[in-house]
Amino acid sequence: CMAEPVEDRGGQVLKFMGDGMLSTFEIAADNKLKNGNVCVAALENALDIFQRVSDLNQQRRDDGKPALVLDLALHLGEVLYGNVGSPSRLDFTGIGPAVNEASRMEAMCSPLDRNLLISSAFADSMPADRGPELVALGRHGLRGVRAPVELFTLAEVPQP
Repeated sequence: CMAEPVEDRGGQVLKFMGDGMLSTFEIAADNKLKNGNVCVAALENALDIFQRVSDLNQQRRDDGKPALVLDLALHLGEVLYGNVGSPSRLDFTGIGPAVNEASRMEAMCSPLDRNLLISSAFADSMPADRGPELVALGRHGLRGVRAPVELFTLAEVPQP
């Protein structure tokens, strides 16, 4: 439900972590239009994932199984990725402040009672004439991040 939409839109699944997934979409630092297009693709990807998980959850409910909970954070920033670790234990992953901020944003989904959170860095790169209208949620402190971050969501997100 989650990896296929990422790959279909040119993204990369970097890592599975328990019930979580870290994926990236490559952008060009010097090309705002391309960045905006990538942000649109990432947002469309998120909505596709929510719809797929919603459909899966309906099937699970029909089969008497528990539904899956899905929280998702969209953020824009620089990351380093590659094999990280020691000579005896390497792990391919992404690291850097943007990865940490995205993780902290995802952790804010429950307290804010939202399944999708979008950072101001991501929102500012969205083309004004494309994509759904964003709903401002205000500035929030993220654990381990110095300055509060302005967060957004969408008025309607398919319920997982």
